[in-house]
Amino acid sequence: MSNPADPKWSELDVMTDEQRRAAAHADTDNPPLSPEDYKRMADMPRVRQIRRQLRLSPQEFADRYCIDPDALKSWEQGLSVPGATISAYLEVIVREPDLVRRALEAA
Repeated sequence: MSNPADPKWSELDVMTDEQRRAAAHADTDNPPLSPEDYKRMADMPRVRQIRRQLRLSPQEFADRYCIDPDALKSWEQGLSVPGATISAYLEVIVREPDLVRRALEAA
């Protein structure tokens, strides 16, 4: 039994690129990303990836690195973007997570 959510690849294989593009633009539930969307995404730091790379929950990451949990959630959801200082701090965490953790524990 096939899943109704599975695409019918045989139908897509016969479509031209123009037809595929038109179909994508007609999909109101999942429209293609605009150039502005890509720019916003490119400007967004990799907060979630950083946290996941360290295998920490959002609360563990916030506690360990003294970051406001609400701000972290907002960054991860793309609702706001960290400023330059926080972005630099996140880069230090990426490069030396244990050093930052030890420094904060000693403080």
